[in-house]
Amino acid sequence: MYEYFRGTLALAGNNFAVVDCHGVGYRLGISLNSFAKLPDIGHDVQLFSHYHVTENSQALYGFYTADEREVFESLVAVNGIGPKVALAVLSTLTVEQIVSAVEQQNSAAFKACSGVGPKTAQRMILELKGKINITVAAGARTVRTTEKPAEQSVRDEAYTALIALGYNESQVRVALAKIAEQLDESDTVQNWITTALRVV
Repeated sequence: MYEYFRGTLALAGNNFAVVDCHGVGYRLGISLNSFAKLPDIGHDVQLFSHYHVTENSQALYGFYTADEREVFESLVAVNGIGPKVALAVLSTLTVEQIVSAVEQQNSAAFKACSGVGPKTAQRMILELKGKINITVAAGARTVRTTEKPAEQSVRDEAYTALIALGYNESQVRVALAKIAEQLDESDTVQNWITTALRVV
């Protein structure tokens, strides 16, 4: 709905910024990393934006870079993660660190993030791997979906991954049985896992 807000920085705190655009002040939730890059009050600023709507609320979020917004939108698309946790992750880790952790499946990297336990970290990695479509300066390349070699059936790989997430065998079998009519072996493991997580 809104691509960005450009105006005068009227007010800011470690989790919000108010941008005055032609006399209208827009309050946007921000991460600590974005806050650290803001200019002094009264100076011009531009923040990329995300308009988040749920049944009970509407809120604006701002990001100093488009890449940070891309990661935020990817995070809130993960089952069980809302804007508050997404901002906590972006306040603790840089965009490059998040992309690297997801790509390398390093769940320990998220330990310091408020609201992210081991199970949530694993879920984030499983659902985000290959989906954060941004260029990381450190690696100078774009992260895209990469399928694993088919050493075992896709369903078996999904089963193993879900067990590793902490679900019991009964829960996993029921979930995989429910989605078996929607998916087949031509679908990726990631697709099986993501779909199963919605019904488990």
